[in-house]
Amino acid sequence: MKTIRTILIAVVFIALVTAVNAQSVGINGDGTAPDNSAMLDVSSTTKGFLPPRMTTDQRNAIPSLVAGLVIYNTDEQTLNICNGTSWGLINPFVCGNSFSDPRDNKAYTSVQIGTQCWMAKNLAYLPSVVGSGSSSTTLPLYYVYEYNGTVVADAKATANYQTYGVLYNWPSSLTACPTGWHLPTDAEWSSLTTYLAGESDGDKLKEAGTTHWSSWSYPNSGATNEIGYTALPAGYRYYGDWSGIGSRGYWWSSTELEENTIFVWSRDMHNDFGGVYVRNYTKEYGLSVRCLQDF
Repeated sequence: MKTIRTILIAVVFIALVTAVNAQSVGINGDGTAPDNSAMLDVSSTTKGFLPPRMTTDQRNAIPSLVAGLVIYNTDEQTLNICNGTSWGLINPFVCGNSFSDPRDNKAYTSVQIGTQCWMAKNLAYLPSVVGSGSSSTTLPLYYVYEYNGTVVADAKATANYQTYGVLYNWPSSLTACPTGWHLPTDAEWSSLTTYLAGESDGDKLKEAGTTHWSSWSYPNSGATNEIGYTALPAGYRYYGDWSGIGSRGYWWSSTELEENTIFVWSRDMHNDFGGVYVRNYTKEYGLSVRCLQDF
């Protein structure tokens, strides 16, 4: 009798496996038949699909990659998909859309300028903060204009942080941009101004009006922001002091001077000048950062 029962169970099991292999499978709570076009049809109004969750290092350690493999990257806080040899985003970012930095959920707009995709807002990533009296050409330091404490939450509560973002010394600027973005090179800055093609290229990039740009002496009269870049005058930190907020904006590049690596190429925009200055500053200065999307 036990032998007959065992045989019957085996027959039923084989029949079920055969049916599953031959038909679509539905997973739901109401017994709804799966769609014929899908091998697996999962439906719910109260629960979601949860893929494997892992760090970038854990993802990169997966052996024998296959195209279509999907995981949730806990470092990037986004879904990753494999093409068989490398990993990418399931929903690639489209320039012109807004996005959030997964490190702090800070929202940024973006703008397409020629072949480049730029952040349309100064970077505000602030993992730590120091006052203007702290300086280094080698250690990463982060500043908020006119804030001289060390409490990140207090620095983020200031109007200067909320409007103008963070000032970075050059070592911190190199790694400040989120995944998928980078600090532009001097050549990439030049590509931007070459595309704008004109001595008033700064006016095309600066926020129009005098809400943030100073109207004193030389009003920001030529600014049109026709590109949508919305450059703001965050000023800068230098030699233990603050200067230029409201009238000057300064942005790092990732390119050192070949003849003197203490200095780094940068770009300035002023309220009394319609162009973009090409200058260089020492690595201890605190300047703004605009990130450029990776190709």
